[in-house]
Amino acid sequence: QVYESGESVSVGNFKVDSKVVAAIAKAASITGIDFGFLMAMAEKESGFRPNAQAKTSSAGGLYQFIDDTWAYYVKKYGAKHGITLSDKFDPEASAIMAGYMASENRSYIANATKRPKSSITPTELYLGHFLGGGGAAKLLNANQNDSAVAVCGTKAANANKSIFYNKSGAPNTAQD
Repeated sequence: QVYESGESVSVGNFKVDSKVVAAIAKAASITGIDFGFLMAMAEKESGFRPNAQAKTSSAGGLYQFIDDTWAYYVKKYGAKHGITLSDKFDPEASAIMAGYMASENRSYIANATKRPKSSITPTELYLGHFLGGGGAAKLLNANQNDSAVAVCGTKAANANKSIFYNKSGAPNTAQD
């Protein structure tokens, strides 16, 4: 499915399609996840490009869902919104699924770290997006001096090298 853009609006240093902004606002309203968080995540994941496709994995769309994760959330929430597996590159569908994923991750991380949901920071919530709730909780509960690669595994590290390794190539710690 090819997404066709509309008019653009300025968001920080980006010119963002107004349809993308409207889709993210709708997703925030539906899922209860902060609009600013969903906007920041779309910027980080795809530069607000609904047709973005990773070169190293099946990650694609506004929030760079890998196929298995996309299928999980579509199976769980898609029927409620008329979203199908073929909608991964649709900005509204992607934003809604990202909102549900963030909501589930917030609950999981709060439970695993024995903290209230309201105390989960945007950074911790974003960890849940690319590590999953379990991976984020594991990293947050780790000894802060442990290697993040050792805590989360080489598969996650190889898929997110800029997060797990510093500029000289050494592994970051859980605290980093």
